[in-house]
Amino acid sequence: RVSLYDEDRDNGTPLQVNTTNWKQLSGESGGTAAGGAWLVRAGGGRQEYFQTFSAIATNRQTENLTREQTTPSTFSNASGQWTRAWGDAVVLVGADGRRTRAEIEEFGRTPAGVRTGPFFGGGVEFNSAVFGRVSLSPADALTIVLGGRGDFWRSNPLDATADDHAANFFSPRASAELRLTDDVSAHAAVYRAYRTPTLNELHRGFRVGNILTNANNQLDPERLTGFEGGLLVARGVTSARLTAFWNQLDDAITNVTISTTPALITRQRQNTDTVRATGMELEFDVRPASRVTFGALVGVTRSTFTNAPAQPDLEGNRVPQVPTFQLGGQFTYVDPVGLTGSVQARVFGTQFDDDRNAFELEGFGVVDASLSQDLGRGLQVTLAVENLLDADYDVGRTPVRTIGWPRTFRIGIRAFLP
Repeated sequence: RVSLYDEDRDNGTPLQVNTTNWKQLSGESGGTAAGGAWLVRAGGGRQEYFQTFSAIATNRQTENLTREQTTPSTFSNASGQWTRAWGDAVVLVGADGRRTRAEIEEFGRTPAGVRTGPFFGGGVEFNSAVFGRVSLSPADALTIVLGGRGDFWRSNPLDATADDHAANFFSPRASAELRLTDDVSAHAAVYRAYRTPTLNELHRGFRVGNILTNANNQLDPERLTGFEGGLLVARGVTSARLTAFWNQLDDAITNVTISTTPALITRQRQNTDTVRATGMELEFDVRPASRVTFGALVGVTRSTFTNAPAQPDLEGNRVPQVPTFQLGGQFTYVDPVGLTGSVQARVFGTQFDDDRNAFELEGFGVVDASLSQDLGRGLQVTLAVENLLDADYDVGRTPVRTIGWPRTFRIGIRAFLP
């Protein structure tokens, strides 16, 4: 599989632009061996990213260029897995690995407009893992899945004076599903997982408006402990799923405010102590006819900083960019001649754009629509409209208000090769 992508974007002001260009190549192969099925995948690619940043006057009449960044990166990955059934059990084992390298070349600008630099940064990241999973059916109505993953992570800064970073961790997971009746089943899962900091978080700082966010090459991996459980009811053409969850994220990576002045807010990516999230989701689907599907989603989440002695000012605050609730609805029509139409509506509650909860983003709703038509001979054309009603909504505060995309049209053609 070959993928090519190129995009140039204006970021709302004359001086703020960014461009993305990437190329990717991937492939896979599979077969049978030792009574089971095996699958291997491999891929790689390169990306070029360029972005400019500016400081905007409070009256929004002028702006000054503050920095320019060029970030070339490369990656390569490979994975393999083998699956076999033994009686009522299905076993899967595998391994994967990934290498990523990113360089950052940055030029700064003084308040007088003098260009400074270049400044260099970046790093090389290695991720490898072994994993396994076994699915058991001790009874007709009960399925149990046990799994685990061992990860090995190393990050080497390109700056010879900076320290290397490494961590190893094990992520277990257990889940069960019990069929209570022909129409109702219950499910539950408990898990522990880790997320390593990205090269972007470790080495790339950025400025948006009057907010400067610095990188931190000493970040540690986040640790997630969680539980979820719920019910699934399916009868005829109707189904509903209710899920409740509890998650605790230790050493959460957060953009922490470290200083504030009228002209500049400075933040740094840091490991905060604990973030706790609880909530529930309700999904509903109905197919009143073979060609028509309705779907709806309701989600409520409470996500706050707790137990934060390292940053006591954060304790009790809501986590940035997590809305209080989400609502969604979708209508899909599939015509036998290859025409598919879809309309989707989404509503989001209020959220904050910063760790101090000083900049609130108002709730909003958007409507999207799309049409696709099969043309035969492996060709498909798609027309999509995002923000169909041209709603004006918050997506950020820097602290100047930033609004989301206006009504946007996309046209695409997809070719399926034999």
